[in-house]
Amino acid sequence: MFLTEDLDTRITKWREFRNSLEQHPNPYQATLDFWNKAPIRESDLEQFHSQVWPTPWEIISKNRYCPVAIPLMVAWTLKLTTRFTDIPVLIKISIDHTTKRYYNLVYINDYVINTIDNCVVKEDELSTNIVCQEVVEILQK
Repeated sequence: MFLTEDLDTRITKWREFRNSLEQHPNPYQATLDFWNKAPIRESDLEQFHSQVWPTPWEIISKNRYCPVAIPLMVAWTLKLTTRFTDIPVLIKISIDHTTKRYYNLVYINDYVINTIDNCVVKEDELSTNIVCQEVVEILQK
């Protein structure tokens, strides 16, 4: 896994992966699979404080991936491609009212990438029990 490599190698391999998405037939699932290999640690990012979330390069530099960082990296991975640069990429902080479980769901092109349940679904297939609490748009600076 590239995350065990040194910082320069991690950044290079992440860029190479993003480049591979330009023509990939299923870029959402590929991105989910890529980031699901990251070792999940306890949360060190606050879910409802998106204004202080680090940049993707800071996350890769720190090399710590929590349940907030992984969907953030999924979103940034897609946003930082030429293919999706002009497409809105959103993270919707949501709660499933049945299970009381919180999610950071990545929304792009009518698809939802759910890193916790390891799935990609069409937006209209998402359970009606899952309700958005906050929306964060991923914007290139």
